[in-house]
Amino acid sequence: MKQLNFKSYVIAFLCFAGMIANAQDTGGTQEICIGDIETYSVTENPGSSYDWYVVENAFEGLITDTTASGNGIQIDWQTTPVGSYTLTVIETNAENCPGDPVSITVNVNPLPDAPEVALTQPGCGEEFGSAEVTSPLGADLQYSIDGGTTYQSSVTFEDLAPGNYEVIAQNASGCVSEPTEFEILEPLVIPETPAVTLINPQCGETTGSLEITAPTGTGLQYSIDGGTTFSTDLVYTDLAPGDYTVIVTNGDCESEPATYTINPAPEVPEDPISTVIHPDCGELEGTITVTTPTGTDVEYSADGGVTWQDDPEFTLTAGTYQIQVRNTTSLCTSGIVEETINEAPPTPVTSPIQFN
Repeated sequence: MKQLNFKSYVIAFLCFAGMIANAQDTGGTQEICIGDIETYSVTENPGSSYDWYVVENAFEGLITDTTASGNGIQIDWQTTPVGSYTLTVIETNAENCPGDPVSITVNVNPLPDAPEVALTQPGCGEEFGSAEVTSPLGADLQYSIDGGTTYQSSVTFEDLAPGNYEVIAQNASGCVSEPTEFEILEPLVIPETPAVTLINPQCGETTGSLEITAPTGTGLQYSIDGGTTFSTDLVYTDLAPGDYTVIVTNGDCESEPATYTINPAPEVPEDPISTVIHPDCGELEGTITVTTPTGTDVEYSADGGVTWQDDPEFTLTAGTYQIQVRNTTSLCTSGIVEETINEAPPTPVTSPIQFN
């Protein structure tokens, strides 16, 4: 027996213990939780004093008077183990006569374990996260993340805005666990869709290049193959004609893909092959005729590209000419091939006929 509030009255221990053993349970049963602080009282009779006892040796709480006569007390049950306990009060009147003990049964119930929580943080482009209680679990448990204002039997809390939370568990006895703190992080940022400057193959080239112009900055990586490989490079050269899918990642999220096309290399005409007809006797001009390449998509020059014409034949005086062909679609030009028109052969000058 633990006596935690001993009055000044002297009572024979054996008699007193017998009285406690025969105490009448008049107050019913109280359900409390480990560590609760509770108040108890009986009606005060003038001149009486009151002795309160918790009989069981496992009791580890603290009894404190809350009134001058002792008819009211507070018990801090502290670390008293789970179990059933008898709280007894004995009233002794002014004539030093003790009354019959009065008792109640106090059941100390366990606290649920502090919850363990699995978090789902907001994903790329999402505003909210969620939390799932993984322990303790049971049909007699419910959970709260608003300090016990509301409870739910579901272990999942969804649509949680970024911020700090505390989750508690409550059992069927109303006992509440220690809180477990968790944080829903800010949403992950999705990089903006990449912007690219393209350089397509020029005449005589077979490859192009691209440069990522936005977004740029520390922590970003780029892919031009749809996310298969990433690098910190902004400029990509020697790109064969075709489609390139550009993606930006910040390590957490990827941008929307943007597809860019390197155009096919422009067509460059082959170097011209020509036939030359020199001036004949007495003629001032000859001709140069381009025989290869020909077609509706080419044009011709005999002055190295200064002037152009659709006709592959040039009528020219004696001299050396720079023959060149140009594709009318790509405007790419062939190499220059020099052709020469010779001077016309001289004609004889016959003297006048002489006669006798």
